[in-house]
Amino acid sequence: PGAPRRRGGLLLALALGGAPRGALAKPRETMATQFFANGVDVFGRPPKCRGCHEIVGNMKQALEPRVAEFKAARERRESRRRSGAVTVSHYGVLEDLVEETIAGACRFGNTYHVPQARKACEKLLEAMEDEIVAAYVAHGKRSQDAAFDPNWEVCYEATRACTKELASHPLSDFTDDMEFESGDASAAYTSEVMPSWSDGDGVLLDTDRRAVRKVVAGSFLQDVILSDEAERLDVLLYLSFPFSNKEFHESAMPAFARLGAVIGGSHDELEHTCGGSDMCREAAAALTGRVILARINVDNNELAPPHGDNIDGPAMAHYPAGSKGMPKFMSNNSLDGRLTVYDLLFFLMHTTATPVVARAAAVMSREARREALYYRAWDDEDRLSGDPLPFEWDWTGTPESDLSGRIEL
Repeated sequence: PGAPRRRGGLLLALALGGAPRGALAKPRETMATQFFANGVDVFGRPPKCRGCHEIVGNMKQALEPRVAEFKAARERRESRRRSGAVTVSHYGVLEDLVEETIAGACRFGNTYHVPQARKACEKLLEAMEDEIVAAYVAHGKRSQDAAFDPNWEVCYEATRACTKELASHPLSDFTDDMEFESGDASAAYTSEVMPSWSDGDGVLLDTDRRAVRKVVAGSFLQDVILSDEAERLDVLLYLSFPFSNKEFHESAMPAFARLGAVIGGSHDELEHTCGGSDMCREAAAALTGRVILARINVDNNELAPPHGDNIDGPAMAHYPAGSKGMPKFMSNNSLDGRLTVYDLLFFLMHTTATPVVARAAAVMSREARREALYYRAWDDEDRLSGDPLPFEWDWTGTPESDLSGRIEL
């Protein structure tokens, strides 16, 4: 597999009327328009939410400026009335304006020419047109300077088309401005199926989650950046190429899985890593619930720009709590993935924005047993000869459709 393909930007057309106007160029397919087999797009939106975003995105250009003009005219009339002038009231103008514009919400060129987007838009509009109209009319009746968040007010409060998490973000978070260089609108966007709760690598924790959680292209934004859990946690993400760079993967994965197990509270791994050190165990407990480890198989998944930009080989990335827009990357490619638990803790303590995490990682890097901190899987003759690893490595529960991360011992 080569580098992730780039897709074109989502441009909003300013067309009204029955069908898209001929002057509008047919928009290019974008990865944001693609739905995966699991029924969500690259941003984690189900069709209903995607349809609502089509509507409010188009109305931002076609309706909101006209409502603003209506409000301004109303304010001028009110000002003249307060000064004693005789004015004429126009009843029903706002309602007619909103109803007329909303009726054509799915006929904008960039929505109309993408079958999945148009279908999602039309289905929601048919079911909830009255609720959508009411939300925009309510906006029009407010004062001129009143705030209006269409994603929240239309897509959550009025229609429940989107979850709270998806409705809490600005629409700009769901756009894709990368040009699709080939112009091939039929190219499929690659993602594995959405992972279940227990999918991943390493030992099974008491929470029924794996020490290293599985992330796919379709779940990346929610699992790493947008969800309530992701926003408040540090996410240490391994962008793996287990097929195309097997050597790196086999060297890096044991330390990554061990740290995930320790942070996840695995009794056996805590015993092996911390031994009798209470300080080490307390530090590990401080990281539990503040840090999660996850892996995405980039051989099988294409990441959305800008997150997939310049990812042409395996990498360790840290998405700190409170600073998701500025991930930190470990410069380790020259070492072919030869990472120890100490290397990962050092990376974590120097890139986190959370003081508790920095202190806990520092304490663990001092207090953990050397045999665990500096274990070098690539030099382990027993491991290379096929003997078991000196710690539990449980692959049960890995879906047969994704054995790409499996290390053959």
